[in-house]
Amino acid sequence: MRRHTGRTDTPAPSRLPPAWRAQVAAIRDDHTSGAAALTAQAVAALGALAARLADSSVGADPARPTALVRAAVEELAAAQPVMAPLRRLGWAVLIAAGNQADAATVAGAVRAAAAAFIAAMQAHQEQAAIHAAVLLPSQAAVLTHSASSAVEAALRRAYAAGRLAHVTCLEARPLCEGRALAQRLAAAGIPTTLAVDALAARLVGDMDAVLVGGDTVAPGGLINKAGTAALALAARACRVPVYAVCPSEKLLPRLPRTRRPARQRRGFAVPDRAQPPEEVHAAALPGVAVANYYFDRTPLHYLTAVVTEAGPLPPSQVRSRASSLLPPSQGQVRAKP
Repeated sequence: MRRHTGRTDTPAPSRLPPAWRAQVAAIRDDHTSGAAALTAQAVAALGALAARLADSSVGADPARPTALVRAAVEELAAAQPVMAPLRRLGWAVLIAAGNQADAATVAGAVRAAAAAFIAAMQAHQEQAAIHAAVLLPSQAAVLTHSASSAVEAALRRAYAAGRLAHVTCLEARPLCEGRALAQRLAAAGIPTTLAVDALAARLVGDMDAVLVGGDTVAPGGLINKAGTAALALAARACRVPVYAVCPSEKLLPRLPRTRRPARQRRGFAVPDRAQPPEEVHAAALPGVAVANYYFDRTPLHYLTAVVTEAGPLPPSQVRSRASSLLPPSQGQVRAKP
């Protein structure tokens, strides 16, 4: 099946060093890490690239280092098109590097901006987890899908505070990140059940809340692991609150775009790549095509709130805050928590 990498054009490989391309390839091929971990990888890659810029002779042309940084952040965005923090990290780096005069100052600006971005994102995620934990009623039963580091932090806090009685983790096929989360929670002493994804609608009616993470939050919806939209729809029918725990670095003014025809983007689909069929079934099935995608789109009105570092935000407020963000080509990014 054809792979789609989103609307961002990947720069010519010759413009960036082989070591950089290897780091970007590792990010592109990482199918189990969440947005927070992938952002940390991207920050490390940008730091290494900045060191090469500072040590090279590209400063002979003042426009050259900034052009290389722009090419680099475009490659990062294309590596994981649905991961908003990679795009927001790129915005921060471009803004910092844009007014610098030579390679050394560009390199310093890139390192500083990337380090500041990841530090803020980590702090914001912890604050969002604190807010999410206190939203749960005492001795709550919670259902979660896939493995969000923000959700895991919230669950651990809620259990320590006596607000969590039990967690049910959906396994999140095909790579089953939910299994690893269930094991970590159980090892921490939290009563935990692992369930197949198909049981989401059956189980959600017995829950007090659904907690999920997210990779992008935009006016057009929440992008998260495939199965989130169906879970949120079932929870809404059962009047069970659904909270997406996401720091503000996951906000974008619009969903990622693709060149695929509009008729293929209806419903809950997002512009992610088709993944290997052997992840679903190891042996080829004669005459059978395998659909394997990692993400779907949940409309914001299916969510009770998006929990950021500022606390729980209703869908209308999320739309407003996300819409107000501007990429560097349109002005400075206005980050609202």
